Amino acid sequence: MKNVLWALCIIDVGAVLKNRISVHTVMNGLMKRFTRRTEIIGTVELRTVDHGSKSERKAVVVRTDEGDTLILRRIGLNSLRLDEDFIKLVGRRVRFKGKQARQYFFTTSWYSI
Repeated sequence: MKNVLWALCIIDVGAVLKNRISVHTVMNGLMKRFTRRTEIIGTVELRTVDHGSKSERKAVVVRTDEGDTLILRRIGLNSLRLDEDFIKLVGRRVRFKGKQARQYFFTTSWYSI
């Protein structure tokens, strides 16, 4: 499955470079292929993710009621920078709407419970 995902990512990045379509369009295409949940409820936390790798960083995550921990993201924003709007939610229980792709939850809207 990982190889298929990487192959599709490479194909889609090639489409961006060749056809000059937007990254947002490509991300929407990938999201349709590899998504699960569309709504989650959980507690927002600030944690270190990707321990021991070159990508180790602080990230805002949501710990769901089912026990999953998902990294919160918004499409189009830098994945290595902390989103100020998400930092304001740390410690709160929040309902997020969006799409899950692997360990990420790409949110489109949210509200505190």
